[in-house]
Amino acid sequence: MKSAIRRHLAGLVQRFLGIHPDVIRLIGGGFRLTNPSNANFPSENLPLASRVIASGMWNYCFFQFYRNFAGPYWVERQYNPRDDSFIPRAGSMMSLNLTHRTWCGFRGPNSSSFGMVDPAGSLSPVIGFYSIEIGLERNGQLYLPTRRELRTSQFLVDDLPLPVTCYERADARIEWKVTGDPTDSGSVLSLIDVQVAEEGWSLVISVRPFNPEGAALLDHIEHRSTPEFDSLFVNDREEIRFLERPDDVHVSNLETGDAYFVRTSRTEASCPYGLATALLRYRLQAGHRRLAFHARTYEQIVPAQVDPFDDMTSVEGTRKTEVRDFGKPRRKIRASFVLRKELPITDRYRVVDDVAGDFDRSKQLWQEKVDNASHFQSARETWNRAAKIHTGFVLSLQTEKKVTPGVFTYRQFWFRDAAYMLSALSGWNLLKEARTVLETYPARQFKDGFFKSHEGEWDSNGQAIWTITDYYRKSGDRELLEDVFSSLVHGAGWIVRHRKKGYARKLMPPGFSAEHLGPADHYHWDNLWSIAGLRETAFAARVLGGAKEKFIRPMEVEERRYSEDFLLLTAGERQRYGLLTAAPNRGIDPGIIGSIVHLYPLELDLLPPDEVRNTVRTLYRRYFQNDLFFHPIIHSGFNIYLSLQVAQSFLRLGQLKTARRIFRRVLQMRTDLWTYPEAIHPRTGGGVMGDGFHGWASAEMLLLLREFVVGERKTRTGSVIELFRGMRGRELFDAPLLFGPFPIRGGQIVIQGELTKKGGRLSVDLEAVSLDGEDALVIHLPYEKEKSSEKGRPLDVSRIRVKGGSFELNESALTIHQPAAHIEIEILKP
Repeated sequence: MKSAIRRHLAGLVQRFLGIHPDVIRLIGGGFRLTNPSNANFPSENLPLASRVIASGMWNYCFFQFYRNFAGPYWVERQYNPRDDSFIPRAGSMMSLNLTHRTWCGFRGPNSSSFGMVDPAGSLSPVIGFYSIEIGLERNGQLYLPTRRELRTSQFLVDDLPLPVTCYERADARIEWKVTGDPTDSGSVLSLIDVQVAEEGWSLVISVRPFNPEGAALLDHIEHRSTPEFDSLFVNDREEIRFLERPDDVHVSNLETGDAYFVRTSRTEASCPYGLATALLRYRLQAGHRRLAFHARTYEQIVPAQVDPFDDMTSVEGTRKTEVRDFGKPRRKIRASFVLRKELPITDRYRVVDDVAGDFDRSKQLWQEKVDNASHFQSARETWNRAAKIHTGFVLSLQTEKKVTPGVFTYRQFWFRDAAYMLSALSGWNLLKEARTVLETYPARQFKDGFFKSHEGEWDSNGQAIWTITDYYRKSGDRELLEDVFSSLVHGAGWIVRHRKKGYARKLMPPGFSAEHLGPADHYHWDNLWSIAGLRETAFAARVLGGAKEKFIRPMEVEERRYSEDFLLLTAGERQRYGLLTAAPNRGIDPGIIGSIVHLYPLELDLLPPDEVRNTVRTLYRRYFQNDLFFHPIIHSGFNIYLSLQVAQSFLRLGQLKTARRIFRRVLQMRTDLWTYPEAIHPRTGGGVMGDGFHGWASAEMLLLLREFVVGERKTRTGSVIELFRGMRGRELFDAPLLFGPFPIRGGQIVIQGELTKKGGRLSVDLEAVSLDGEDALVIHLPYEKEKSSEKGRPLDVSRIRVKGGSFELNESALTIHQPAAHIEIEILKP
């Protein structure tokens, strides 16, 4: 009845407006194709999606028609027909950043507000708001990095989340450092060092109404000068302070033109179109000059994006922001924004040295934070740097009581992303940070037991339960497990009830799941996570014992029933294809990337080994290009985090060469700042989708590096801890080695020593690690029968000395039985 009424109303609108007869059918057909089962759409995405769509329409209406304005980096490339990034726009009606969604987020060591820089160094002190750019000028000629008129490079200070952008042209060089302040005063600090050999150069600093998504509407900019500093007021609030007075200031709007290219004497401008711009010019003498400024940083978000555990003490409700109606410039629209952590601009900085001192303090504090994590010191410097850098990235994305997979597009909490990111934090000895988030899980749960990230996505209950038990398995934190146990049982009950609403009343209902799998469907991804949720709840009950033991049997029964139903309903497709597809009655397509969760990270042991192996190999054979997973569904690019998941799968299948090959390729795709977007353009190397500072990718990097060094494997009689399963001579020879402490089985493991191709020494400390009598330690040593540049001389038992357990040698695998808390291994020279 309702659909008939909707069709009737749509027909009336169509006839009244003279719309083409196919329009209603095409739109309706499109929705049905993407959602054939009428699954609930994750409405929580609407604030993000609506902003992206509106920005795309604005970009289309501005950038192609007003080329007298210098656009942001992505526009200057995407609108350039000589660039590989060029995208034709005819008929699209939207212009989105689809080629360079690449940026680096950063924050102060004690702050939760992020700034970010793009590949041209453009700085956004407030995510989603205006940008600050730097350029050079000489003899009236302006040189902009956004237009690639300056040689631009970027790096991280001491491999910490402190980005630096360098610009060069002829004899001029600029180094621009940025960071959040160390005291949480709500500031982003900028320190600029300029070196020129001759006079005639000028440094220009500009405030732009753009960011990596497009528009950041600036209605009003005003420059004010005091004896101590100069300020820029943006939309009537003091946002930036410059500690040295500029030689010239130009403020402009759409009517008078871009401040980059006009010379006005105005220090204030309003623009009904939101296109106010400002330029400050500093004339340079030969030699070195240091400049500094600081800007406010805070979160500007809509109410729907507020996390229930965000600190709201600095927010007085919501601010009604007046926005001009472009259709009627004299009329204003009142819109609600939450300005979180918004503080008045600080008086802390008076001279350049104040900023330089706080930059060094931020660096010191970030170094201390990273030093608290596990160490990864191998013979391969690139791997060492990757470990430190991505530790800093994942650590920075854990703020207050949440962890988020990005700073711009993905500055929200999801149980899905958190499962991997919290596993990385706990696996790298950042237990306090992981626990801070996990403590909120019971309060994030709905009354019916649903751990809801989004409506219509059914994977989150299994992920929430697994994340908690994964943390326990590493940390041994029985207290947390006890505190959240009732939530685990409640969440498992939701799984049991909810699967009866789905496919054949046995699998989860259709949903969008991990949205990259395709149209709404009964995804195996959802069901595999749910089965794991039941398994892990039974495990928690077994660990806690006592009154909790009554839950073991019911959970095991439900897990078995669910597993049997799953195997029965997937039997036909598995027999036909020899692998696990993405969903029932679906052929082989890239969506099977979701089904490898059976092997990594869940290790469910549900399917026959041949089917598991065929799933991973088919995925690699059909959908990998140059050892990277190219995902044509939605993402339309190379996925770093999904490629690393396949590498993890190959490692578990014993195909180490393929796992290492994928890892090496991933490292080659890094940006100058070692960041990864969610998906990478196959030609430009820039981001095509999602957040350009993808925390899930960084987490997968850490998880694989740990697995290369420390892993666990079940055996028929117990289990083994495996060391160096993913390492070779290139990572282990001729350099001091230090790995850990890695939390494992309620304790910690540390490996250190030094190896050469002829021999060496290792020590392994197993502090408070829980081991049963049948458990063993297996060390994969880089000595094999076949000689190569990576492999040392072949081993025999006579060359090995072990203190701390009995041992046996199988080729290069040294197995130590009943290992002691401290083990010394010596490999004698032949």
